[in-house]
Amino acid sequence: MRTFVLSTQTFISRFFASCLFLALYTGVFAQSEPTLVKDTVVYFDPVTFTETMTVTLTEVFQEVDRLPVFGACTDLIGEELEKCSFYNLVQYISAHLRYPEMAKKDGVEGTVLVRFIVHSKGEVGNIFITEGVSPDCDKEVKRLIQDMPAWQPGEVAGKPVNVVMVLPVKFKL
Repeated sequence: MRTFVLSTQTFISRFFASCLFLALYTGVFAQSEPTLVKDTVVYFDPVTFTETMTVTLTEVFQEVDRLPVFGACTDLIGEELEKCSFYNLVQYISAHLRYPEMAKKDGVEGTVLVRFIVHSKGEVGNIFITEGVSPDCDKEVKRLIQDMPAWQPGEVAGKPVNVVMVLPVKFKL
């Protein structure tokens, strides 16, 4: 069994480069018109054997005046606020990401690309794996995002809005 140790400095620099590329690629620093995202939830009641489907449309922004902020970054603005948020996110991922045992055993490596919405109240939802590596790694990334504490929401014209986020999560042995 191989053990891979990645220094925090190396992890942060690699992770930052990936996120910076995605941020620049998607143009998240300018204001845009919102789009509607459809979310379908199916609930099965085992007692009555009935199935209920709920479809909701959520207005989301891909480009905002201020990105959502992860963690406590009080009294900061601009680039310092973004760096603080990014640092907190990297710390959270490095502390909570668990490499699935089967993926380790099978030598699975790669980057899972996950899309999610930071809602206007700060909670995370609508998690979707846009590019997966393996079922186990994909499931772990979903768990990681679902368990995240609340964010400070993104803003457009000073008002909190729902923001689409895309995050690469790398698995390397």
